[in-house]
Amino acid sequence: PIFLGISIPSFTCAVLVLSLWGASEVGEVVRGALQSLPRGQREAGLSIGLSGAQLYGYVLLPQALKRMTPPTINVYTRIIKTSSLAVLIGVVDVIKVGQQIIERTYESVLIYGVLFLFFFFICYPLSAASRVLERRWTQA
Repeated sequence: PIFLGISIPSFTCAVLVLSLWGASEVGEVVRGALQSLPRGQREAGLSIGLSGAQLYGYVLLPQALKRMTPPTINVYTRIIKTSSLAVLIGVVDVIKVGQQIIERTYESVLIYGVLFLFFFFICYPLSAASRVLERRWTQA
């Protein structure tokens, strides 16, 4: 923005950067999951006359979905954790605020515990959902 002479609000910049990064990471996960499928799956779908959209919709993507769920959940939790760095763009960092509170209250264990719980309660449900999906798909 400095070189182009434009001004982007910090929140917009953070959302844009995290969205582009997350989309590229998830795209790579999808690509990897599709490439990990045996070639015979694609050939079988083509041999029975499926179109490209039908091949992906009925054969490849349902199988790849099982393979891409754990790494996709990992990407989402990394985005959530990295979003705290976005605070540095326009406001004081979350950890810095915690340190400022510690300097006033001398309750370091409590403040860092609250910060831990903050990230934990955001990321843990995603990980738990991933485990549930993995169990359900391995039983099917």
